[in-house]
Order: sequence, then C-alpha cells, then structure tokens
Amino acid sequence: MAKEKIKKVVKALRKASKTHAAQAKTLDAIRLKSGGSASSVPDNVANPSLYRKAKAKAKAKFDVFPSAYASGWMVQEYKRMGGTYKGAKKMSMGGSVYMDPKGCGAVMESKRKQVRVPRG
Repeated sequence: MAKEKIKKVVKALRKASKTHAAQAKTLDAIRLKSGGSASSVPDNVANPSLYRKAKAKAKAKFDVFPSAYASGWMVQEYKRMGGTYKGAKKMSMGGSVYMDPKGCGAVMESKRKQVRVPRG
C-alpha cells in the first residue's frame, strides 16, 4: 500500500514542474533502494521492533518529525524502553585540566579555574 502511494506521488510530482521532478526522483530512489519502506531502521539498532515503537511514539508526540528535538527524544525513549545499540563502545578519557585564560593580561594562579575537558 505504501509503495502504491509513493508511486502515485512520484507520478504527480513529475507532471508538476522541474523543482518537483527532483523531489520525485528522490522519492523514486527511496522506493527502489529500500523496497518501498520510507521508515527505515539503522543498522546499529539491536532491537528493531522496539526502535519502531519508540519512533511511533515520537511521531505521535511531536508535530514535526524528523526534527532535532524529536530525534533526541526518540533515542532517549528507545533507551528507556531497554533498547541498545550495536558496535564498539568508546572509552571515556576525560579529565580535569587547567585551561589557559583567553584575553589580554595575566591571570593570577589562584584565579585560574579547573575545567573538565572530554578527550578521545
């Protein structure tokens, strides 16, 4: 059913104008590449069905999807539901260092602040 809808939209866009023809070409590529499914699940998701549920919740909650807020909320919700991602974990090598102050003039040693800086 989704394939038929996309096919219909592509056909209508091709007739409209040059601008819409480019959009039709993009939709056609999506349809051909992923078998007609516009809502794909990334490869690094360990539980695709749980990811789809979190995505559906995000789409219901936010008016605009995808957006930065909606995508961030979706990832948090997926993790809250117990979802995980595949792949190597990054080592956290952060630490506290003294940053050189910026600006003109010297800064007294007692006034320097220790700042946490992520490394790695």
